[in-house]
Amino acid sequence: MNFRQLEYLMEIYHEGGLHKAAEKLYISQPALSQHLQRIEEELGIKIFERGVTPLRPTYAGQHYLEVAENILFQHKQAKIWIEESKLCLHGKLSIGISPARSMQFLPLILPDFRKEYPHIEIELYEEPMFTLQSQISKGILDFALMIAPIFCENLTFLPLIKERFFLAVPPNSPVNTICKKSITESGEILFDELKNEFFVLLHHGGHIRKLADKLFIQKNIVPKIVLETKSADLAFSLCSAGYGLTFTSEMCAFFSNVLSRPNCYPLNEEDFPAWELGIAYHPAHYKTKAMEVFINFTKEKLSNYPFYCG
Repeated sequence: MNFRQLEYLMEIYHEGGLHKAAEKLYISQPALSQHLQRIEEELGIKIFERGVTPLRPTYAGQHYLEVAENILFQHKQAKIWIEESKLCLHGKLSIGISPARSMQFLPLILPDFRKEYPHIEIELYEEPMFTLQSQISKGILDFALMIAPIFCENLTFLPLIKERFFLAVPPNSPVNTICKKSITESGEILFDELKNEFFVLLHHGGHIRKLADKLFIQKNIVPKIVLETKSADLAFSLCSAGYGLTFTSEMCAFFSNVLSRPNCYPLNEEDFPAWELGIAYHPAHYKTKAMEVFINFTKEKLSNYPFYCG
């Protein structure tokens, strides 16, 4: 038994069959079938049940595959350590982030990071938060930039940014007068006076939309929704163009590239609690030098901004 054979087994398992696994491994299906047969003969067990699609592991096979996956992971970690000891700050980082966050966060970090560390390659995974956490646990990702709280108990979270929320108002809208007056007199925005205004809101399901819906219910307001979108940047840009009011996060307001910037008024943290953006990683996995360098570089870079909390 060798590492290549273990990799063959895991590919069959992940692809659910010999045909797709053979394509991924760039070998013929008959050759892969022979490898599987030899492995099963050596072990004296059937690893996969036959005659079912997709292939399912047997009871003994499932246990063996779990052990094999761990062996391959430890082998990968050992190889990384050896390569680092030879090459110092050469390496590869597998980083995860949500698609929306990547537009706001990565332009702050990656251009300057590449200038300082040109031999560290970045492999980017843009996925939903739950997918990223699973990929960290499996060792696919070195770490991910995400919003707290994280739901995988085996991960560690390093907070970097504490981000507040704002009501964004088109620059020439008369609503600006209402907001400035209400904040001066009562310390917060009086939403009762905004019930006839148009809103651009994010689609249902996201964190900001949930808070917005809760706020409207508390204030007994039925909002006039002129548009719903998945993109916080688009909502902010449309607000800039006078299309409607919107709720936005601090980074979106700070870094959005719009010609005429909306006025942003802070929301009461009881209604819109600030959230933390940080780095999630698995403490039991080997922390490469490239990973340590990236984390320290990111913390130093963000320390120049008002929302840094590291």
